[in-house]
Amino acid sequence: MQVVKSLSLIAIGLGAVSAPTLVQAENLSADCSLSKAVVYKNRAMLSCKAQAYVPAGKHQIQVRDLSLSILPDSLRVEGQGEKDVVIGALRHKQVNNAQLVNEQEANLNKQIEEVNDKLRWVQAEIGVIRKQKGFYESLMGQAKTNAQEEISIYEFNTEKWLDAGQALRGAMSQLEKSRLNYESNLKDLSDEKSKLTKDLAQIRTGTKSSYEVSVPVEAEAAGLVELTLSYQVNGASWSPVYDARLDTKTGALEIIQYGSVTQNTGENWEGIDLTLSTAQPQRGATVPELKPMWVNLDRLVTLSSYNGNSTRGSGGVAGVASLKAADFSTDEVSATSPAYIRRELKQRDAQIDASGFVVEYIIPGESSVASDGSESKLYIGKFAHETVLKTHIKPQVTDKAYLVAHGEIKGEATLLSGPVNLFRDNAFIGRTQFAMLNPGQEVELSFGINDQIEVDRKLIKDEVSESGMFVGSKVIERTYSTSVKNLRNQSVSIVLDEVVPAPQDKKVEFEILADATSAGYEKDADKFSGLLRWEFDLEPNKDQDVELSWRIKWPEDDLLVGLR
Repeated sequence: MQVVKSLSLIAIGLGAVSAPTLVQAENLSADCSLSKAVVYKNRAMLSCKAQAYVPAGKHQIQVRDLSLSILPDSLRVEGQGEKDVVIGALRHKQVNNAQLVNEQEANLNKQIEEVNDKLRWVQAEIGVIRKQKGFYESLMGQAKTNAQEEISIYEFNTEKWLDAGQALRGAMSQLEKSRLNYESNLKDLSDEKSKLTKDLAQIRTGTKSSYEVSVPVEAEAAGLVELTLSYQVNGASWSPVYDARLDTKTGALEIIQYGSVTQNTGENWEGIDLTLSTAQPQRGATVPELKPMWVNLDRLVTLSSYNGNSTRGSGGVAGVASLKAADFSTDEVSATSPAYIRRELKQRDAQIDASGFVVEYIIPGESSVASDGSESKLYIGKFAHETVLKTHIKPQVTDKAYLVAHGEIKGEATLLSGPVNLFRDNAFIGRTQFAMLNPGQEVELSFGINDQIEVDRKLIKDEVSESGMFVGSKVIERTYSTSVKNLRNQSVSIVLDEVVPAPQDKKVEFEILADATSAGYEKDADKFSGLLRWEFDLEPNKDQDVELSWRIKWPEDDLLVGLR
C-alpha cells in the first residue's frame, strides 16, 4: 500500500469542503478497529483504523459508533491509499443508536434478564409447594376430626389410619425437601443477580448515543483506502507501581516497575499497542501572562486590580480549551504491548524513550484493558542500580535494628513516584512510597527488623550541677553506652544514629566530651543539626560498644526547654 496523501486536520476545519462536494458525495461506511493507545495521567490518546474501497471521484467515508467520551477538538485523521487520494476536513456529529454502545453492558443486561426468568420460575414453584402443603395440612385437620368421630362410635380402623398417616407424612416430607432445594436455588440466583448488577453498575455507559465521523475523500482511481483516526478520551489513567525484592542471603535487590492501567471509556481495549506516557496534556500549553503591578500612594486600590483572577492563559480550563489537535500528534504512539505476564515466566522489558521532555514506556506485544475500571498490571522492566545492605540502629527510640538497602539509580529514565511493595526473601512485608528519583540519585528501602542484631543502650552518667562564681550557670552532663552484637555468620555494616542537643541560643553552650566519646562519627549527618552517625563493619559473632558523652551549660535564671 502506497502512501500518497496524508493530511492531519482538526475537527473544526469544516470550511475545507464546499457544499457542492458534500451533495455529490457517495457515503461509504467503514468500521474503525482500535489499534493503539497512549495513556496519560488522566486521559488517553486512542487510534483506530478503518478501511473502505473507494471508487474514483468524490465520496464520504463515514465511521460510526465512536464513544461519546471522545474529546472532539482532539480528532485527527491520516490516510493511506493504493491510488492517489486527497483527504478533506473531517466532520463529526452525535447520533442516537438503537443498541447499547458497550457490548459487555449488553451481555450483562441479557444475563440479568435470564436470571430474572429463573427467579420467577423458582418463586412460582415455591408458591405451588406452599399451596400443596396447605392442602395436606387441611386434609390432616379433617382426618383428625373424622378419627375422633370413629373412635366415639367404636368404628376406628387402626390399620387404615396408620396407612393414611404414613402417606401424608411421606408427601409432606417430600414437599419440605423440594421447598428447601428451591429456596437454596433462589439464594444462589439472587447472589448471581446481585453480582451481575454490581458488574453492570461499574461499566454502565448511561447512554445509547455515539459519535459519527465523516471524512471527504477524492480518488483519481478506484482503490482501497485506510484511515487512521486519533482522538483523546477521558476515563483512562495509569500510575507506576513497584516491587522491591530483597534476597538477604546474597544481598541482591530487584526493583521491578509496572504500570497500573485502568479505564472506563465504554470500550474494551483488546490486542492493542500500548504506550504509557508521563506527559500531561490536560495542564495546558500556553505560557501564563503577567499583569502590571500598579503602585500608588493615598489611593484606595481594590484587591481585584492586581490579584490576577483572569484565567486567560492560566493553564486552567481556558488553557485546555485552546489546545490544538497538533499538540496531540499520533506520532506519540509507537510499538506494541502485552498484558500482564506471570512473574515466573520470562518477561520482555518495555522500550523506554526518555529523549524528549517526557518519558514514554512502550510496552512490548499486545495489551488488553477491560472497560470496567479494573486494574491491569503491565510489566515495564527492572531498574538498574547498585545496592549495599546496611543495618540501621537508633538506640534512643528502639532497641531494634532495621535492614536497609541503599541503592543508586542507573540508566537514563526517571523513577516516578509511586507505591512500592516490599518483599524480603519472597515474603511480602509491607508497602512504602517512592518519591520521584532521577538517575544518579540514591534511594533507601527499609526491609524490616534484623533479628540477628542485638542492641543494648545504657545511661552511664546523668549529673546536674552549678558553676560560676559571680554569674551562676547550670550544667548537665550525660554519658551513654550502646552495645551492638552481631549474631549472624557473616559481617554486617552498621549505621548507628544518636541525636544530641542543638542550641539555638548563644547563651546555651554545648560540647561533646571527646575523651569519653567513640571516635569516627559524622556530625550533623544528612544536614540534620545534632545528628551524630557512626558507621562500621561488625564481624560475625562480635560486639562493639559505642560511647557518647556530652555537656550542656546555660544561665541558671533561664529555663532550658527541649531537652529530652
